[in-house]
Amino acid sequence: MRLAALTGAYRRRAPGEPRAIGYLYILPALILYAVFLLYPFGQSVWLSFVHWDGLTVATPAGFDNYRALFTDASLRAPSSTRCCCSSSTPRCRWPSGCCWPP
Repeated sequence: MRLAALTGAYRRRAPGEPRAIGYLYILPALILYAVFLLYPFGQSVWLSFVHWDGLTVATPAGFDNYRALFTDASLRAPSSTRCCCSSSTPRCRWPSGCCWPP
């Protein structure tokens, strides 16, 4: 009889009742995540659709920045060089005598 009295003393959570304390524990992590990851990501997406020099008012650009990225030869040359050099680096490392771990 004493065992039944001890177990009934604790308030049980209803099946549909949320556990708010768990959200309070992860709230600081969510705030840091939003401040240092989500906000800068959203701002960079917004900046990619405008012309802005950092001092004047931003003007909408639409997809002009992306069109210039894929059609301008001066912007494509560095990325083709990077792809060429980065793919040849693992092959050239061994014959040159550099034996550091990959």
